[in-house]
Amino acid sequence: MLTASFLTSTVPSAQRRAYWSKVMSAYFGEHSAHCVNEGIFDACLTRYDIAALQMYLISCPPHWIERGEVRRDCHASDYMKLILPLNGAVKITQGGAVIQLGCGDWGLYDSRAPYRVDVDATEILVMLIPRSSLIGFKLDGLQCSPSQHPETRGLNSVLSAVLRSLAQYADELPASVHTSLAETVLGLLASALAAEQASRRGQLHLPAVLRLRVKHFIAAHITDPELSIESIAHEMRCSKRYLHRIFEEEGKTIDRYIWWYRLERCRDTLQACAGSKRSISDVAFSWGFNSSAHFGRMFKETYGVVPRDYQREVMLSH
Repeated sequence: MLTASFLTSTVPSAQRRAYWSKVMSAYFGEHSAHCVNEGIFDACLTRYDIAALQMYLISCPPHWIERGEVRRDCHASDYMKLILPLNGAVKITQGGAVIQLGCGDWGLYDSRAPYRVDVDATEILVMLIPRSSLIGFKLDGLQCSPSQHPETRGLNSVLSAVLRSLAQYADELPASVHTSLAETVLGLLASALAAEQASRRGQLHLPAVLRLRVKHFIAAHITDPELSIESIAHEMRCSKRYLHRIFEEEGKTIDRYIWWYRLERCRDTLQACAGSKRSISDVAFSWGFNSSAHFGRMFKETYGVVPRDYQREVMLSH
């Protein structure tokens, strides 16, 4: 969902570099921006919120940005930052390490530590990844997609393709798919990081990876009324007790997570089809509920309103 857009062309030419620094600082923490070439600085930033992810599409001339130490209470400290050039190249420098990204390569870096990003591209994608979604991974340095390991090349390519598709079709994505898309991106990123760390024989917190695999399995089978912790344990080749233990950090049991995920998908669908002839029962059954009465009770318990009244509120708000 488009939430903000900024163009330097809306301010006088002499003020554009300062304006760009102000915009960048507003969304990514305090930055300084420096243009490589003299002349008019034409740039544009557009932000999209895709569930828990913040995606920014940036068009700009060659320039570089720099950031110093960040307060731990700063909003940006809650996120890792992913960057992907849609054309041209980007260089990221942080903690004495440097990575070079070509078109379609992605890099992940810590937004809390000082860094410099040199942009020799006219279009880039920047995504803020909630730090909490990557708990358990050893992310003490720059992470990037270029790799010679067969286990990671495919994952990196798929993640890159998904990100480029998001950039291309961001204006056309219905709200009903935002959560699924965000979980797809997070799952692919986590899988790529896990494979890369395993290939380097680095430390890997396996419960974090398994927890993400469980979430992806749930997302892929949520329409199945028979989805249960038993079927998940069988697929993951582990015990139900172990699954319960690795899911403790979620603040809800796996069973409750399944029902919550179904409710979220139903709510998105009810919003998308408000005013249509599709019945509420059909929506509930399509997402794995096998009782419309049970669905109605859980929906009201979770959102404080029955499904029909929720649809009425959606229609009135439009």
